[in-house]
Formats: sequence, structure tokens, C-alpha cells
Amino acid sequence: MGRHKYVLSVVAALPLCTALAFTAQADPLDQGDAAGKAAVDAQTAQLPEIVVTAEKREEKSQNVPISVAVITPELIQSERIQTVADIASYVPNVYVTAQPGGNSIPQYTIRGVAAGNSEPQVDNPVTVYIDGVPLGREVGSLLDLADISRLEVLRGPQGTLFGRNSTGGAVSVITSDPSGKLDLKEELTAGDFNAFRSRTVLNLPEWNNLSLQLTYLHSERDGDVRNLGAGTVWNFTTRSGGVYGDKTAARTLGGEDTNAVRVALEWKPSDSLKVDYKFDYTHSLQSPPATGAIADSLGLLALGGGSVSGLTRPSAVNDWFSSPNDMTVQGHNVTVAYTATDWLTIKDILGYRDYQNKSINQLDGAGGLHDPYGIFGGPAGSPLLLVAIASQNHFRQVSDELQFNFHFSAVDVTSGLMYFRENLKEINFDSAQTIVVSDAPGFLLPGPTEPASTQVNESSAIYAQAVYHVLSQLDFVVGGRETHDHRTDVEPVFNANTSNSTDHFNFLIDLTYRPINDVMTYAKYSTGYVPGGHVGPNSFEAETLDQAELGAKTEFLDRTLQLNAAVFHSWYKNQQFPTFPLGILDVLNAAKAHISGFELEATAIPVKGLTLTANIGYTDFVYDDISAAVRTAVVGSTTAPFLPTYRPKLTAMLATEYDFPRYDWGGQLTARIDSEYRSEYNTQQSGLYPSPVTWLLNGRLALVDLPMGRLKGQVALWGKNITNAKELTYVDNLGVSLAANYEAARSFGVDLTVKY
Repeated sequence: MGRHKYVLSVVAALPLCTALAFTAQADPLDQGDAAGKAAVDAQTAQLPEIVVTAEKREEKSQNVPISVAVITPELIQSERIQTVADIASYVPNVYVTAQPGGNSIPQYTIRGVAAGNSEPQVDNPVTVYIDGVPLGREVGSLLDLADISRLEVLRGPQGTLFGRNSTGGAVSVITSDPSGKLDLKEELTAGDFNAFRSRTVLNLPEWNNLSLQLTYLHSERDGDVRNLGAGTVWNFTTRSGGVYGDKTAARTLGGEDTNAVRVALEWKPSDSLKVDYKFDYTHSLQSPPATGAIADSLGLLALGGGSVSGLTRPSAVNDWFSSPNDMTVQGHNVTVAYTATDWLTIKDILGYRDYQNKSINQLDGAGGLHDPYGIFGGPAGSPLLLVAIASQNHFRQVSDELQFNFHFSAVDVTSGLMYFRENLKEINFDSAQTIVVSDAPGFLLPGPTEPASTQVNESSAIYAQAVYHVLSQLDFVVGGRETHDHRTDVEPVFNANTSNSTDHFNFLIDLTYRPINDVMTYAKYSTGYVPGGHVGPNSFEAETLDQAELGAKTEFLDRTLQLNAAVFHSWYKNQQFPTFPLGILDVLNAAKAHISGFELEATAIPVKGLTLTANIGYTDFVYDDISAAVRTAVVGSTTAPFLPTYRPKLTAMLATEYDFPRYDWGGQLTARIDSEYRSEYNTQQSGLYPSPVTWLLNGRLALVDLPMGRLKGQVALWGKNITNAKELTYVDNLGVSLAANYEAARSFGVDLTVKY
């Protein structure tokens, strides 16, 4: 009931705030506000200059010879980007989706390199960074950060500067810094599915060289699909060894209840020294997205009284085993930057992160089954589970990176040392996390709990990258990184205690040429790798990726037109391929492959106030060789087709944004509409059940810079997936069934922002 009071109060406040806006005096434009900054750019009819840290030093994005896409504060606000998953709509050749088992388990694909494994024994080829701290696990990286300032997406192998296992690319999340001035910002959102979101940001005035920012976030919404198995109570006391008691299936699927706190403290005693401390804490209860069974390979659905779901998102499914996942993530980050001389800057980034998750999910999409004859271990009529997950994970990591930046007239050098260690503990309530074709008489899951598995992953590296200014228009870049990885894996269920070490050298060579002002071209060759390891007693080798790239970054017509382009070709060797026969993980080195593609990104201001944005990405992934073991494990034959999955060949986006002339009383109307295109892609190596061509349409209409005396406000109406696309996004072959996830449902809402 409390939630609905909050929602009603927000809706009731909107007409009042609008009325105040029309009667109050207009304040001068607040240059620090994202909407205000966008208005300034529109008035000057020039594209803004964007500063990035893609090479671990501040540079203008157009001057960096890297295929980097930047999600700016303005785009974060206008498109309501709240998690890393939201970047997929705006960056070509990038796709992010959630997998069965919850929103905390993402599937990333960048330039044809897919990363989505949740197992602690295997690293992922796309690395997510938060304020320079690498996240060891993809699990939990879709968390709703309380205060994102900027997102940088680096496409292609980042084996030198962002070297930890980044064969596909890196996603760098930069959170905001304290302003050192007293200001308070409150953002409220109400939407369908009983959505309510509140974000409060408080900056305190600088005191004794100390600046402090505090942020609190609360976000909740119901899921977009009804759970026909809602209210089913499962008793886990015996199976979990007392970790769980009774767990109740969620009422809706895809919902959340999140609370997050963030603290940013900056100490700047002099112009040469700055110390930043940042802390973030997120607690989230997430019901996994709706999972439907779209195929039944063994006839168990018909036997147990279940039904097959369709190939588009249904209004309801039976996921009677799925209850809200309980996820807690926290992190500490201390960054010390010291300008020793006019040619040397030293920076140290010390990070600690802790992730805990309790998961009980229906992976098969086949809830409501009963064993009519008691052939799977219980009395006739017992509840029957095909493939479900029940586990408790605890991941901890510590990292430290010491950077040295040298700046001379003829050369710039970025070098450093990196250390990373993560400890992972996984308590599974059955073999390899999963319950496979098992009865649960009286909804009581029999024991015992298996012993916990533990992993320790360590990585240390030394790197350097130099930019030689050969001529005023010509730069030569060379970089290298030597990495040592060591892994230990203790898995009692397999009676396995293994360890292995890997040493690898990555390098980068780049030639950059600027024929005229505002035009930069580059040719680059770079490498990356992901270390090998063990799953139980079975070992797998490191995978490697080499990539050649040609690119250009250009600006024309007095910085009112920006065109960036890149073409690339990759050589992929020893691709690590997770397989899940009956839910038990194994990792095999699958194949050799080559990947070719291009990206084209354009932004233009044809007239004052109007901004047009378009991009297109093309990726062609071709297997050159597939191991017989992988073919047999995945498609059951050494001769059957084996196709790449979760790699759309074509992604594109078109957006139009218009800032109307400012009203005499001070406010301004802005409108944005964008469309995202994604071509068909395979969800299965066999080619069955592809995700079809998908168009997503989003829009936002905002009244910004509303003068409210000493306050300034903003009201916005928005819609996501306005056409309500329902396509398949993910299909998991579990052996006994094929389980599917779908595009999230259409949603609408209203935002109210007030700033003091």
C-alpha cells in the first residue's frame, strides 16, 4: 500500500509543478545540468566535444584511435539508461540480453565475440569496469547503479591497456564525482507494471578540501508476465542444509525491488594531488524473466500435464519453481592521482568488490508438471522438475592497478602494473547447481546438500603503450602486456582439486594519420586472450583473438556533422565453448573462426535544435573448424550443421531529437524518438528457433528547465518498446526441453526531476 501512495503522490504533484513553472521567474541556465548543457549545444548548433579515458588518460573521443562508443550524460538522461544492458540500443555491433535464471546473468556480444558464462571456473571475453576496477564475473554486472555519469564501450580486443581477458571488448562505467557545491536533485518515476523509482543525489559544499556526494536509489516494478505457478511453496530445509526454508514462487516474472546507496568522497589538498573514495551498495530482489518451454524433446511435458509455450512472449507461463533472487553487491574504490611533474602523472586504483546471490529459478520453463507414475523417485503424482537451479554464490575480489603516464613533446607513454584476485564459493543444492528430472514429493526437496566448490583466480600483469609523434600529423603507437594467470579449483562433487597457470603476451600496433584538421585515420593490429582452466577433472585451453582494424573519425561543417567508421577482421582460435549436457557444465575448445565487419556512426545538427543520430554495424562470424567433441555434445552429430549463435549480423539505430525554442517564461520542450534494428540471429547451433528480425521503438517528450523560484524542474513522458515487440531473445537447450526468454514488454511512464 505504501508503494501506491508514493506513486499517487508523484502523479498528483505533476500538475502542481507544471503550474508553478508557468508562474515562477526563470533562473539563469544551469550549466551543470545535463539538459541545460544539451540546450547550450543546441543554441550554438555544434556537436559537443566528448572527453574519454579509453587509453587511460583524458582525451577527446575524436582523437582516440580506438573504436569507442560513448554514452553521454545527456543520452543517459533522455533514454533512461540505468544499467549496462541498456547500451545495446545505441552501440553498433553490441548486443546485451539476460539469460534464463535472472536479470543478473547477462549475455554480451561485441563484434561477434559472445560472453555470457556464469560459472566461476571460466572467464568471459568482455570485461566490465566500474571506475577503473574490473569485474571478475559477468554475474551481477547488470546491477542498477545509483549514479552513472558516462559509459564507454571499447570494441575489439583490449589486450594492452584493458588487458584482463578482453578479447571481445570492454565496457567502462564511470560514476559521477562530487561537485563541491551545495545542490540537491530528486528524480521520481511512475510507470505501468506498478513501477516506482526514486533517486536522490545530494552534494555538500567543499570543506577543508573535502567534497562529498551521497546518492540513494529505490526502484521497484512488477514483472511483465504472469506466473501461473505463483504461490507454490517449496521446502528447501533439507536440500539447502538450512540456508533456505520455504520459498514461494513469484507472482509475476521479470520484476524487481532494488535499493542502492552510493558515497563519493573527494579530497584535493593541492592541484597536484587528488584522492577519490567511492562506495556502492546494491540489494535487489529480482524475479527472473519469464521462461517458456518451446519444445519437449523427451515427451515429459505431455506426460506430466504441462504445455508448450509459443515463439512470442506469452501473457503467462508456469514457472512454479522461480522465486525472487536475492542479490547483494557492494564495492569500495580508492583512486589516488598525483601529478609529480609536468611530464609525469601517477595514479593508483585500489578496488574491492563483494557479490552474494541466492538463486532458485525454473530454467526449463516447464512448471506445473507431475510424475503420474512415480518413475522419477517419488510417489505417483509427485511434483516433477525437469531442470531447475538452486544455488548460493559468494564472490569476492580485490584488485590494484598502478599507472604511470609520461608526457613529452615527442612521445606519450602509459604504463602500469596490475594485480587481481578473486575468491569464489558456490554452494549447490544438487549436482552442478541443477536439479535434473527429479520428483519433489509434497514439494519437499530431498537432501543432502553437496559440499561447496571453491575457486581462486589470480592475475598479474605489466603493460606499456607508447605514442610516438613522428610528425605533427603522424603518430605511431606500440604497446604490450605480459600477463600471468593462476587458477585453483576445488570441486568435491567431482572429487577434483586442480590448478593451472598461463603466461601470455599481448600487443598492439597502430598508425594514426591526420591529413587535415578534424579528420583522423588509423590502422591497428591488436590481440587478446582468455586463460584456460579446469571444470572438475576436465581441462580446457586459452582462447586467443587477433584483430586488424582500419578506421576514420571525422568532423565537418563547423562541427555540425560527425562521421566515424571502422572495418575489422578477426582471427579467433581455441574458442572456449561451454556445454551443459543435462545441466552439468563442461567447457571445450570448440573451433577456429574468422570474423569480419564494419561500423558506421553519424551525428548531425542540420538546423539549430535538431540532432539526428544514426549508426549501423555488420558482423559476419564464420566457423573455419569445429571439433568433433563439440559437434557431438551440442548437435549430436559430427556432420550436422553448426551455426554461430547470439551474433546478429546487422544492428542499427536511428534517432531524432528536437529542442523547441525556449519559452519566454524560461522552460523548453524537447522531443526524442529512436528506433533500434536487430537482424535475425540463431539461438541454436542447428538453426532451429532463431530470434527473428526485431524493431524496437522508444520515445520521450520532456519539458525541461522549468523555473520554480530557487528550484528548477523537469517533467517527461516516455515509452519503451512502444510497438510491444514480443520476439524470442534467448533459447537454452537443456536436453529435456528448450527454454526461451522473450523481449521485455512495452512500458510507459512519467519522470519528475527537481533540482535545487
